Amino acid sequence: MPTGPVIQENLGRVTPGATYEDLLKSPEDENIFDYYATSQIKLVRLDGAISSIGKPGLITDASASPDNKYVLVDERHRPYSYLLPFEMFPERVSVIDLSTGAAKQLADKPLEDTIPNIHDAVEPGPREFAWRSDAPSSVCWTEAGDGGDPRKEAAIRDTIFLLSAPFDGSPHRLAELPLRFRRIAWSGEHLTLVEERRWRDRKRIILAVSPGVAAAPVKLFEGSFEDHYHDPGAPFEVMNAAGKYVFANFAGRLLYLLSWRRRVARRRYAFRFDHECDYR
Repeated sequence: MPTGPVIQENLGRVTPGATYEDLLKSPEDENIFDYYATSQIKLVRLDGAISSIGKPGLITDASASPDNKYVLVDERHRPYSYLLPFEMFPERVSVIDLSTGAAKQLADKPLEDTIPNIHDAVEPGPREFAWRSDAPSSVCWTEAGDGGDPRKEAAIRDTIFLLSAPFDGSPHRLAELPLRFRRIAWSGEHLTLVEERRWRDRKRIILAVSPGVAAAPVKLFEGSFEDHYHDPGAPFEVMNAAGKYVFANFAGRLLYLLSWRRRVARRRYAFRFDHECDYR
């Protein structure tokens, strides 16, 4: 039963205010949400043994590293909001060592209530954590150089970082992007594809970067993401020995991109490169 009235406080900050449905409305709603949304990660071995990983929480994602030694955990936590959906609640990202159970926190982000309601706007701070699919245990993430507001002048919109186990050192700066980060595809130390976009002029750029080689990014494609006839497509991916998808790198010198279009036959593009990342 409710123990008192619902109290909300305005702290005087000006923030964007979109309208959402089915939000939490009271402390009782918060307790019910905790009850149904709380989960526990379990490790189930092939011999039937089951063990708990970490603590129960509002876990939204959990993925094992390619070498199966760590788990990357994304969860939401209090304080909740009565004006925003749970996808914008405070977020905590951690890596759990499966051998010891020790957790290393990578980020703890506040409520996402300052994101401008415009295209290309993102939350400030680190975002989009994921494992590097072609490495044993390396986490990749992105951080906005403009505070998440595309209206601000900034030479670097996004920066991509890498941090490898045991996750104690300083992150490696993989690439600095003048446009907003869109996606990344892995293949090895000599070649990674990074796509960046800008909504204002529909610009799309595909870069070739080298995680393990000191080389400047090479632009493979620049055009409009609305121009489907000249879209080079997406890299042809295969599953590696760790069960993760990487794009096919044929003989270390050829990359295939596949694209489907309406009323147009499939087109194949190939970029040829050498091991020093001198793409042509």
